[in-house]
Amino acid sequence: MAKYSTELKEDVVAQVQAGASAAAVSRSSGVLPRTILKWVASAKQGKSLEPARPGPKTLLPPEAESHIYDWMVGRQLTGFPADRRQILRKAKEVALLVCAQNVWDGWYRCFLERHPTLAKRSAQSLSLKCNNVTSDDLATLFNTLGFVVPPAFSLPDKTVEWDILEKCEVPGAAITTSPSGFINTYLFERWLHFFAAAVPSSLKLPLLLVLDGCGSHYSEDVINTADSLDILLVLLPPNATHLPQPLDVVVFATLKEKLCTLINEVLEEDDEGRYSIDKMTAIRLARMAWTSSKIGRNIKIGFRTCGI
Repeated sequence: MAKYSTELKEDVVAQVQAGASAAAVSRSSGVLPRTILKWVASAKQGKSLEPARPGPKTLLPPEAESHIYDWMVGRQLTGFPADRRQILRKAKEVALLVCAQNVWDGWYRCFLERHPTLAKRSAQSLSLKCNNVTSDDLATLFNTLGFVVPPAFSLPDKTVEWDILEKCEVPGAAITTSPSGFINTYLFERWLHFFAAAVPSSLKLPLLLVLDGCGSHYSEDVINTADSLDILLVLLPPNATHLPQPLDVVVFATLKEKLCTLINEVLEEDDEGRYSIDKMTAIRLARMAWTSSKIGRNIKIGFRTCGI
């Protein structure tokens, strides 16, 4: 059976669409007229002239697999490569949306075979020379002043009272709002300016900022802002365990525990059985938890414990 290249198919179809007869094109190209007409019909229907993949049809259409492929490459380029579990979860979401079916390990294996440019990688052990870093080396490369940047509080609302920080009493503290009360990309970009301004001028630039892998901490605007402020971003693995995240080890857990204890002491139930706390009190309690948690000391312990 004759096999024709995609370039030949496209050239033949273009000639027919330009007005040439199938018979005339057949004589010049050596392709049967009925084959030419079949290609022309496929082109009119918007079908690809690429040779069909041998074997049974894949569960997901090529466009869907292309979407998953681009998503995987994008994750890799941004420093957050997807593992098998994440890829399967993404594929299942696409499959349910496109064809109301599910995909399993067999699809994952065949998907990698259909896209040989994708390859599984495992973490490699560091050589003794690369891993032999001493505290003196760290002191040489990085500033160990122990300065703690003041806290920036985020509350769930559109506005807050102008004097709300009067109960905070932490020098240099800031406050903002967001619809959910959580950080988002815009607020993080603004916080980078706050961070750069809060650091003592005696510290040499660039500043090294170690982050978790939260999606709101990474965008083109964030990168550009950090670059303009001479801040180097180091992103730890997203959704990782607490072990490689130095602040989760000793800082946030202690801070949250103290804050919960303080809240439970003042929280009262209203007539409808609901619990609430006003923003001014929330800021006051956050200040008490912050100042009693020995943040500076715990940050140093956290990095030392994680080996960073």
